[in-house]
Formats: sequence, C-alpha cells, structure tokens
Amino acid sequence: MEWIILKQKMIEDFRVDNLFTKHPSSVNETYLEHMWCACKFFVKLQLLSVAALVHSVFPFLFEFTASNGVKKLNDCMQDRKPETNEFGDDEWATPV
Repeated sequence: MEWIILKQKMIEDFRVDNLFTKHPSSVNETYLEHMWCACKFFVKLQLLSVAALVHSVFPFLFEFTASNGVKKLNDCMQDRKPETNEFGDDEWATPV
C-alpha cells in the first residue's frame, strides 16, 4: 500500500504542470511572473558583467558598479526566498 502512495506522489511530482509551477509558486509567483523576473535578472547580470569587463581593462571606470549591482540583486533574491528550500530545511533562509 505504501508503494502505491509513493508511486502516486512521484507521478504527481513529475507532472508537466508541476515541473513548471512548483518553484514559481514557492515564491508566490505564477509561471509567467517568475519567467519575467528571471529574465530581468538575466539582463541585469549581463549588464553588470559588461561593466566588470570594462572595469578590468580600465580600473578607474565602473569602480563599484558590478559589486553594488550584485549586492542589490542578492538582496532582492533574499526578499523573494521562501522560508525553506526544496529539501525542507531552512539552511539558506538563515542570515550569514
């Protein structure tokens, strides 16, 4: 009997709709909201990487742009993070 319940749970976990909505719902977003937010993070990271590349050649330009930008993105992610991770613990929810 337990095997049947476990098998049913495994099937539910790997349903296509669950694969695309489980994580976004954990941060209280729909799939499209989460996709839009991830795309914005992607663009910001790309711009910050260009600033870091320019800074590597010309150290007097963009002195704090990349580091401050990454800190802001991290702060934003920390605010969106659920209290527990997908393993059910709060290891990443506790401040360092």
